[in-house]
Amino acid sequence: MITLLLLTLAADLPSQREVDEITRRLGEVMQLKPRRSIPVHQMTRDALKRDFARRADKVMKPEEQRVDELTLQWLGFVAPGFNLKTTTVDLLSEQAAAFYDYRRKRLVMLANPLGEFDPNVLAHELSHALADQHFKIGRFIDGAKAGDDAELARQSVVEGQASWLMADYESRQRDGTSVAEAPGRLPAWSSFDEKASFAFPELEKAPLYLRVNLLFPYWEGGRFQQAVLARSGPRGFREVFTTPPVSSQQILHPEAYFENRMPEQPALPLARLKGYRTLSAGVLGEADHLVLFKQYGDPHPERVAEGWRGGQYRILERRRNGATECCVVLYSSSWKDEAAAEAAEKAWARVVANKPVQASGNARGRVSRQQRNVISIEGLSAPSRPE
Repeated sequence: MITLLLLTLAADLPSQREVDEITRRLGEVMQLKPRRSIPVHQMTRDALKRDFARRADKVMKPEEQRVDELTLQWLGFVAPGFNLKTTTVDLLSEQAAAFYDYRRKRLVMLANPLGEFDPNVLAHELSHALADQHFKIGRFIDGAKAGDDAELARQSVVEGQASWLMADYESRQRDGTSVAEAPGRLPAWSSFDEKASFAFPELEKAPLYLRVNLLFPYWEGGRFQQAVLARSGPRGFREVFTTPPVSSQQILHPEAYFENRMPEQPALPLARLKGYRTLSAGVLGEADHLVLFKQYGDPHPERVAEGWRGGQYRILERRRNGATECCVVLYSSSWKDEAAAEAAEKAWARVVANKPVQASGNARGRVSRQQRNVISIEGLSAPSRPE
């Protein structure tokens, strides 16, 4: 993972003294002492895109890309033909203006002809560096299964804390007021806003799922950090790393984090089918359900999704001659009460009925409810995939 800031930054390199001074001020707020200076490196945008592409090739092997793309398609997040690697590289290279490279322990700033760097934006990336010195960001993110709801929660700790500190740094520079005392100075944007307008063409056209997963850690994560600080004071900067949130629900509703509300694990309707093998399996959290409910037109997606208490899926595939012949999608979720489950059943049935993949046979999918649980089984033909 490379932590990225989605803001425009005019990036003449700051001096080491300026970097050290901003880091020192951040350390005072976080009550974390800087352990070493953070070197600064400059890179062109073309070089950055090449670097991202190389990293993507290293991290995402062809089989992993196939599995991830089919998973997103079968769950209904993206349309057939979606290319995850290309879209991800385009998104990150379009928006990145500066980032902290936790592998090389350095701050990278994009070459920009406009002139001076923005110290408020620089504070975001140096917050990452300071957190990395104390909590090892890479190891922290790897503590959750890649692509799962818990990983989104941990990314929200990393980016949310840095977003909060950037806003706090700017507020203190303006009039000496901490955001802890004026939480209204935090951005109020929602990553789930389907009508949001961005200055980045690639972000504008990206599927809602990708936009949410890119923006949620910054925006919703920043408000989560504020809630923790309001309750715990400065030790909240450590608390979110030492006792991390386990679900996107805990980010969206910090009271669930304070209550230590753990996700339930409702049983899937089937374990195995003859001739099939598991393609992928994982957790679908509140944020995932909210994306799908919005994407497929539920009239009250937020109200329905917040009743989530647990959810998982398993996708089985049958292959012939080295290609996917068909898949079966198994799904189960639990909700806070039967009324919430009834609303979720209707919302999930709408998702199943309107996915852009074609059903095999006559049945699109079977959705049912058992008290607080919603269950579905879908047997679908493989979506087309570009050569």
